[in-house]
Amino acid sequence: VIGISGGDDNSKKKFCKKHDLNVILLSDPDFDVSTKWGVYGEKSFMGRKYMGIKRYTFILDENKNVLKVYENVKAKGHAEDVLNFLKNL
Repeated sequence: VIGISGGDDNSKKKFCKKHDLNVILLSDPDFDVSTKWGVYGEKSFMGRKYMGIKRYTFILDENKNVLKVYENVKAKGHAEDVLNFLKNL
């Protein structure tokens, strides 16, 4: 499992420590990776529009081919959905 988010390396370390996460969380401060994967763009919250990283999950095979894309991910139930998909490969 690898996560990518904006901000610097320190913010990623603090986030993982705060939430007791044992995953690789990479920083994308200039949004280069997010832009290349098509997940950086306009978002909205309570009627306010702004630019940011959209929550997506990409499942890749060992050859880096995309097997599945989950768009607009919500935390609740998402891990179970992904595990069920992986069990059925």
